[in-house]
Amino acid sequence: MATPIRIRYKGLICFGETDEWSGSDEIYIVTSVASADGRVVTTRQPNGGMYNNVDKGASFAAPISDIWAGIAQDLVVTTTVFEHDEGDPDHWTRTIGGAVTAATAALIAAGAAVVSWVPPVAGAIVNALLGAGDDDLGTQVVPLTETQVATHVFLPGADERGIRHDFFTYHSGQGSTYKVYFDVVV
Repeated sequence: MATPIRIRYKGLICFGETDEWSGSDEIYIVTSVASADGRVVTTRQPNGGMYNNVDKGASFAAPISDIWAGIAQDLVVTTTVFEHDEGDPDHWTRTIGGAVTAATAALIAAGAAVVSWVPPVAGAIVNALLGAGDDDLGTQVVPLTETQVATHVFLPGADERGIRHDFFTYHSGQGSTYKVYFDVVV
């Protein structure tokens, strides 16, 4: 029997905030993890909330939370960073989750491997849905094969400004630059 693994959100670093008139950013992150067996888990970080008063150089190593749990298999991690203005973060979480779920189901039904559809479908769907309310600071889609997922558990990982991680996503938009960090654990 395969050992269950977890992918965890580990934190966020701001390398440059947006060029809006406000003094600081208010940031939240929506992640969707699609698995080869057709399951999709969508969460908002940090823990369903947001980071307030984010300025260049800010680093957030907590709160750590699971974004996916199950056996090692092919996965696709879709991460979108938002700067909150007047939009509804819960709406964007549901919208992105629904779109990734529908795309995953359709592609699996068509016989496509989950990691094969990565940038063209997931990124395009998410970007097409976004349009008003909060600022989309970029979506990144990371394909992870079953072997990569299982291997990450045993690798030492890296450290950036006190955030231990196995992989990260890079986001830039409206003059900003952010990295979002994840690890894989048993």
